[in-house]
Amino acid sequence: MHYYTHFAGSLTYKNKLHAAAVDYLKRNDGLIITNLAQFFSDLEASFRILNERHQRCFSLSLSFNKYKRDEDGYSISLGSHYDVSFFLYPIKGQQ
Repeated sequence: MHYYTHFAGSLTYKNKLHAAAVDYLKRNDGLIITNLAQFFSDLEASFRILNERHQRCFSLSLSFNKYKRDEDGYSISLGSHYDVSFFLYPIKGQQ
């Protein structure tokens, strides 16, 4: 299955790490994802690097959740307050 990425928005940045993380997600807005596992792996690796670059800030964690139980889409939550809206929507009608 293929997915379309959508950055829906975020709250005010808390620090430089949060700003860099939001910028990274914005740059990944509007992509077509063909390998979901690889996308998640790349995203986690990128956030590990961002956390290492900004060690003075509290590290950010990612969580991947289905946004509806009966569908194949995902939401990506950033940090503990979930103040970033980033979604992976399934592309319907594929063969």
